[in-house]
Amino acid sequence: MADYGDVLAAVIAVLKADAVLTDPATGKLASYQPDGNPASRANSIFYVKPSAARPAFPCLTVWDIGAAPGLKDQHDEPMSLVRLSVQIDVWGPSPQLRAIQTEIDRLLETAARGGAMDTADWQFNDIDTSGAWRTVEVPAEYATADGNPLEQRSKTFVVLAANKT
Repeated sequence: MADYGDVLAAVIAVLKADAVLTDPATGKLASYQPDGNPASRANSIFYVKPSAARPAFPCLTVWDIGAAPGLKDQHDEPMSLVRLSVQIDVWGPSPQLRAIQTEIDRLLETAARGGAMDTADWQFNDIDTSGAWRTVEVPAEYATADGNPLEQRSKTFVVLAANKT
């Protein structure tokens, strides 16, 4: 049987596959160059907090912050419909963040509705993108990278997915 991690992995895969975000030359995350290496789809989106030793921004972090049955009284098969709270954080200089936030909202809403996120084990019924982005205090070790003031913007998305297995 599939687990909640597979739902989160599908969200991350859709983010990494979006050329508007991750194209190495023109993507909104293209200026992220860890250890001086070229930006790529794989190195600008993290499941855990990014390393403090990085020369450029922006980048994303994705967290699963809560998992629950998708229906209020879903006792017999709690994994058959899952409501997963996913927090996405956007890190970087403030002027770069708004366009990235807008792309994430647009991308996730259309990916869930179009079935693009569906996997062999999960059917994505909905992603609630209606919440607000909020600014979070940036840890001190991140605050002055490249001499630019940095911000972290955070939003929680609620993913509703049906288990196919």
